[in-house]
Amino acid sequence: MAGREKESGNEIMEKNIRTYMTLLQGSVDIQIDSFTETHLEMEPILHPQAESQHIDITAFLYAAIRLPDCIYAVKKILLGQSEEIFRSSGTEDIFHWQEVNAGARRRRTVFDGKGTLAFFVTSVSDIDDIIPSLVVFQTEWNKMCAYLSDSPIGKALVSGNVSAREADETLRKSLDISIEDWQLLQRGWGNLWDEKMKAIASGKKAIRLTLIKGGFSEYRRVVQQWWIELTRHFEETLIELRPIYLISSNMYSFSNMLTGYAAKHRKEILEFAFDMKVEGFERRWAQCQSDEDENGAADLLYYMTRDFVNSSEEHIKDFKEMEVEAGIMNFTQLECLDLPAQIIDIRKAIPERMDRRLRIKKIDSLRESRAMIVNIDYPLGFAAYHVFSQIAASAKKILGVYILGKAATMSARLGDIMIPNEICDLHSKNTFYFKNCFSLKDFHDLIRNIAVLDRQKAITVRGTFLQNRTMMQEFHKENFNSIEMEAGPYLCAIYENIFPDRYPVNAVLNFHNEAENMYDLGFLYYASDTPYHRRESLLSRSMGISGIESVYACSAATLRKIFTKEIRSVLEE
Repeated sequence: MAGREKESGNEIMEKNIRTYMTLLQGSVDIQIDSFTETHLEMEPILHPQAESQHIDITAFLYAAIRLPDCIYAVKKILLGQSEEIFRSSGTEDIFHWQEVNAGARRRRTVFDGKGTLAFFVTSVSDIDDIIPSLVVFQTEWNKMCAYLSDSPIGKALVSGNVSAREADETLRKSLDISIEDWQLLQRGWGNLWDEKMKAIASGKKAIRLTLIKGGFSEYRRVVQQWWIELTRHFEETLIELRPIYLISSNMYSFSNMLTGYAAKHRKEILEFAFDMKVEGFERRWAQCQSDEDENGAADLLYYMTRDFVNSSEEHIKDFKEMEVEAGIMNFTQLECLDLPAQIIDIRKAIPERMDRRLRIKKIDSLRESRAMIVNIDYPLGFAAYHVFSQIAASAKKILGVYILGKAATMSARLGDIMIPNEICDLHSKNTFYFKNCFSLKDFHDLIRNIAVLDRQKAITVRGTFLQNRTMMQEFHKENFNSIEMEAGPYLCAIYENIFPDRYPVNAVLNFHNEAENMYDLGFLYYASDTPYHRRESLLSRSMGISGIESVYACSAATLRKIFTKEIRSVLEE
């Protein structure tokens, strides 16, 4: 790979993207192996053993949990934007295929049960996510196959004379995998374990892929249909005639803080948590009681509420009833776009049920509010551009935009909160400067064990596998501390909402001059991954209990910001 040193990390990444996007423009199936050379040349930081004969279990698992479980039986993959696009290509029976899901990615995916998988892509970011994941998955699958193909245990698995679980230790040693990695693989990919290991022993993967043609406008059409379905579902709220605050975040934290469900069922949730023996829960609960940490105790109850609610139909019914009473409505009819959303009618908020952190002065004034909160559940990458563009074009008035979520960090600790006021977008090559409506003072009574870092620099990347160590060093050198995937696309759409032209490329864009005339703009990230520490990064599928303080501190700060702004508006009328 002569000459690699002459190219920057970003240039090598761009070359890899151009390669697979160019090949996908053809009219024939493309072998996943066609993308391997530029993937290896990029030297992804999350796939460091790509060129080694040794099996990179953590990279394999990171890719596998972003693909549906049935991937072990898949031979061909179709990428398309909508049912109409699939139907126009001749895939008429796709309506009858089985819906399948991935553990760490939310996108509509269907399987015909015969070896063909179809992904519904909602933006170019889906392609940037799917292609590298497939390359990593197939590369490591074929390494395992090479170990097993001529081995006695491999032949026994294929013949059916023994199962993977029966020959567990022999199989592990044949693959030359450490006990720790073997246990990791079984925890993360253990469903259908015997079938998967038999399939690996049976032969190498040679997945073929087809991108069914559809223009850029088709992405917009899909999002437009999603918004039409959402507004139709909540027709009685007259949502398009009311001002809105837009949040991009998870949906459960706001329900927990507004309904009062956890406080009402405190005893039952605690008993449930202790019976479940959730790792770290009992110790953290005892610490909260010893420190008289009411916020921490509430967060722990919230952490267990979802599992408790889902443990019985009666609990689900009770929780939904309390959501409705608090003005919370959920949209999960996701026929065209797998993007759940939550509508919160602010005037229906019940102050006495709210989390104590939300009970600000004159909170009762909210019953005179006409505004609504629209909370969308993390669109992936550039899908954020299409979603915000649609909402901005349809909403009567936007009063605030608040983006909350996880980010990789270069120097913060896991769980620390980062407040950026500069974001570099690798999609558009734009750098955005803006006034973040959040500051340190918003968190003075919300945090206890974590830090809040303001005036941070964030960078929006194209995909999780699309960085290498050179890029990380460049990010670190330029003092970027947050690495995420949605802020840049959101800001490109926001630019088009406040300026009379399309967003430019490779430009420096300063929103400070518009700060007095535009809506609140808030970005909050909590550190969930550390790219320089590869193993910790790869295995941080869920922050678990360690992440709840930052999640609820960010949620509380956001709701207080909205409530304060809305109370002021009501009192001024």
